[in-house]
Amino acid sequence: MDSRSTALKTRMRPLNPSHASWRPHCHPPALCHTSPLQHQPAQAKPDTKAARALLKPLLVTIVERVPLLALHTPDDMDWCKARTTVDECMLLKPLTTDFAAPPAAAYIEATGGACFVRKDGVTERACVVREGDTLRLKCIISGHPRPKVRWTKTAGSSSIPEVSVHKEMLYISPVLRTHGGRYYCRAYNAIGVPAIRSIRVDVYYLDPPVLTVHQSVVETKEYFYAERTVFLRCSTMANPHARHSWWRNHEALSAATDDGLAIYEPLFIEADVNILKLKNLRHQDFANYSCRVSVCGVCGIPDATISFQLSTTTGPPLVYWPLPEQMVVDPGTRVVLPCVVIGGDPSPSISWDRPSAGLPPGHILSGGNLTLPLVQSYHAGSYHCLVENGVGEPQTRTVQLVVRLLTNGRFWITPDPYHDDDNIKIGREVKISCQVEALPPKELSFSWFKDGHMLQPSDRMIISEKDADFAPGTSSLDIIDLKFTDFGTYTCKARLRSKRVAPLSIDVNISENTGRSCFMSASCLCNYCIVVEFSSKPCVHCAY
Repeated sequence: MDSRSTALKTRMRPLNPSHASWRPHCHPPALCHTSPLQHQPAQAKPDTKAARALLKPLLVTIVERVPLLALHTPDDMDWCKARTTVDECMLLKPLTTDFAAPPAAAYIEATGGACFVRKDGVTERACVVREGDTLRLKCIISGHPRPKVRWTKTAGSSSIPEVSVHKEMLYISPVLRTHGGRYYCRAYNAIGVPAIRSIRVDVYYLDPPVLTVHQSVVETKEYFYAERTVFLRCSTMANPHARHSWWRNHEALSAATDDGLAIYEPLFIEADVNILKLKNLRHQDFANYSCRVSVCGVCGIPDATISFQLSTTTGPPLVYWPLPEQMVVDPGTRVVLPCVVIGGDPSPSISWDRPSAGLPPGHILSGGNLTLPLVQSYHAGSYHCLVENGVGEPQTRTVQLVVRLLTNGRFWITPDPYHDDDNIKIGREVKISCQVEALPPKELSFSWFKDGHMLQPSDRMIISEKDADFAPGTSSLDIIDLKFTDFGTYTCKARLRSKRVAPLSIDVNISENTGRSCFMSASCLCNYCIVVEFSSKPCVHCAY
């Protein structure tokens, strides 16, 4: 390769992937060597053969050095003209290029509320952000065609919840502690292999501390006295690990200077917990105690403090609970659930909850009582009263509220099981069953009628309210040795103990035309149903 092509190659500008054309950089005349074209007049047509001879080594060199770069030279060489006094070829017309380059992800840039980005080791990058702030991660990429970017939180995951992605930018607002983890940027443009870069996001936070007091009395038989010990437990959730400090009446405490106390951290606990133990309470131990938690101001997170006044009357909450385990009420009534506090220092707080679905709309909380003005079926559930004052364990009381309900009546007929014929015939056995949904089930009772007259159990009429072959809430009427006089309309009436809940009745017409197919899937959602004989018409309809 001659020196002219080498000189031109070294003076070429790097190609910009974002442009479809380029021009070589031209140096001043003093830096150029002699060119076969320099003695031609400025306006003369260039010697195309000489220009081709000059460009050929250059193109070969570029293709050898950059395999993915392809240059195409037009047949018309008029665009290449020579300067009369310089050794250079100024390309006045841009070259046509087909540029292709595989994707490359240089790094991930963190902006927004990021506190700082640090490097752990050689390639590890970690972005630290405060919970509640905004974080933007931008993947710096290159390649042609422009690579497409896909963000994942873990390798191979399909999406990242609660975030917004726009091209190369990943936007998280507000940042939650669950957003912590490793994020991957994958750039791909169908050329070569995808380029992948990652960054770890650490979310820093400090929850308000919670202080609880626990008392114990230890009997020491050897010395015949009781030792009263108090444990003050200060807990929080923090990242990074929180530091605790204890204060008594604004004086810092240390086990090294006071033999009457001990400060330690329990093992095998996920939260940041620190315990102050007061041994064999002394007079000076009855004071105001403060627990201060800190993450050393990282990301501007301030310290947090909680206090507790320890006195001779300090004690856990006492609760009076007049309610049974289960309370059955009628729909449409007013229900009051009392939760009465009769002791505790400091004064206990009371809260109500229904874990399954939350407290229903329209409820009233007053003086520890929970009032439901107009009870409906959706008010049913388990209600919890929580009483706590930070001393000892919280006190919880539970009542199961049941709202009476009677609905969804249905029936079916079972012909004689010893015959293949599904039709009802004289001399055979027939069984009529009806089923309802009732709450509470123990209050459910059934009555059977024929043509409006109440039936009494007999050797031929067997009435069962608890059929082992069917689900609860089912009653059956067995007619043994069916006679012609047994044809007629049979009524199954279900009722609860309360008069506020209307009974539910189902009528079934038994005749020689009654068949199994008419009654297999019939159901009723009203309080009174009429069932007609077997025909092409519907088997059951509701009467209001």
